[in-house]
Amino acid sequence: MPDIKTVGAIINVDGRFAFMFRRNGKTKHLNIVRLGGHVEENESAIEALRRELMEEAKLEVDIVSAPIQLERRHWYARSKRRSEQVVAGKVPLLLKGWGRDNPSLIYLCYANETPVPDHETFGIVLLRKEDVVQLCKGPLFIREFLLRGGQLITQGEINDLEVLEAGPHVKFLRDLLENEPELMNKFIQRLL
Repeated sequence: MPDIKTVGAIINVDGRFAFMFRRNGKTKHLNIVRLGGHVEENESAIEALRRELMEEAKLEVDIVSAPIQLERRHWYARSKRRSEQVVAGKVPLLLKGWGRDNPSLIYLCYANETPVPDHETFGIVLLRKEDVVQLCKGPLFIREFLLRGGQLITQGEINDLEVLEAGPHVKFLRDLLENEPELMNKFIQRLL
């Protein structure tokens, strides 16, 4: 098994998907990405995920073994199903870059509390299915996102004329919602 470099999660918080956002250096927009980060030396993927979620969102989660497993060469590649492989005691939903220099895992998780952005996180966004679809069509002003019923959790004031844009992890979630609707509906309903 290759050394895992990064780990992240698709997190269900009361039927919404929790992501963090940070400034995109190129566009200056607020880029929405998964919660998670780098695996440290002598740390399992699960230990790293739990640590990162606590550091970024003060969040404890229940990690679910995924009923299917997908593989992608990179974030913008198509997913393909593969035989499930348990990593650190759980089946991750996605193996990205498997067999390459920078493999990454994505797990499915349930949160029993609302995330709170910590010092490493600019803010948290809670997305509904329709928010995911809309953001993948193009960037949205925060004002428009909030008027549509979107939820942001920030450490302080934020200009509602800032622009939110979908990062690769949100686009991966959109693909899951389109291509694996049964799995994702069960996940949203906390039936996994």
